[in-house]
This record gives sequence, C-alpha cells and structure tokens, in this order.
Amino acid sequence: MDVEAMRRAGYATVDALVARLADPRADPVLRRAGPAEMRPRRAVAADHRADVVADPDKDVLRTMPLLSGVPDSTIRAVRARAARLDVAVGEEVVRRWDSGRSFYVILSGRYDVSIDARPIRTLGPGDYFGELAARDWGGGYGYTRLATVRCAEPGRLLKLTSEDFQWLADTEPAVQAELAKALAERLQQR
Repeated sequence: MDVEAMRRAGYATVDALVARLADPRADPVLRRAGPAEMRPRRAVAADHRADVVADPDKDVLRTMPLLSGVPDSTIRAVRARAARLDVAVGEEVVRRWDSGRSFYVILSGRYDVSIDARPIRTLGPGDYFGELAARDWGGGYGYTRLATVRCAEPGRLLKLTSEDFQWLADTEPAVQAELAKALAERLQQR
C-alpha cells in the first residue's frame, strides 16, 4: 500500500493509525471481528509474568495475555508454525529501520528495547514484539522496525512469519483486539 492508498484508507499519519487501533469500533476490520468481551477469556494475573517461569519448556503461550482467550487448537497451531530461536546475550534480534517482517514471542530470557540507544522497555517471558512490522497493511505493505531489540539475558524466542502472524490476527478476534491495544500504547511511547 503506497502513501496515497493509506490516505484514501484513512491512515494519513501514524497518529491516525494509532487512533484507529486504539478504538476497535473505529476500524472496519476490528469492527467486523467483534468485541473481545464476547469471547471467553481465561483469568490472567495482573502481572502476567508472575505466573511464567523462564523455562523454555513452560507453556508460556497459554499464560500470555495475547493468547489467553484463544482455543487450545490455535495455540497448538502457533507452536507448529513457529521457529524456535536460542538467543545469546548481546545478540540483536531486530534493528531499527530494518525491513524484517517476523513476529516474536519471548519464551525465556530478557530483551532490551531501544530507539537510537535510548532505553524504552525491557521485555521478558510472555511478552512479544514485531507486531507492527509483521502486519500486512494491504498490498504487501509493512512498516520497517521502529526499535532495536537486543538480548540482555540468554533466552528463547518463537518466531512467526508475517503470513503466520497475519493468520493468527485474522482468525482470532481476541488476539486482534489485544494487538490493537498494545500497538497503540507502544506507538505513543516511542
């Protein structure tokens, strides 16, 4: 999707995109998905990481807020579609402005997120990153990476291709709503 197509679709600026994602009723794609409240959700601890042991064998996918409302069959499909990556301290997983389109779920370890060497946040088991770049915004258009993510403590990631991420977001309204909320928060923090 080129800039003109984005403007015609109502995404004139990143701020407009954030506003549309922050209110699912304002976005036709999210409106078709229906409200997340209509889907059954499992209880999630206030700090979802408190229940997650930094162990690659622990089923982090079942306890993370992003996937807390999806059926077991979807979690099995995500596990089957994803590649597992062991990451060493200091390794850059993604670099700002790169064009990679993968989506990552943290199974273990700690990862520092920065923009131009300015620390933004630290992520751990049950967190995820790469959702903006992985999403297809139409016509194969995807954003470049907006931040650098570097491993601060050895860990393991699940890596989904853009197509598999798109499948997950398109088939699970609860995931779509959670992504919209997280994306709006992250874009406001940059």
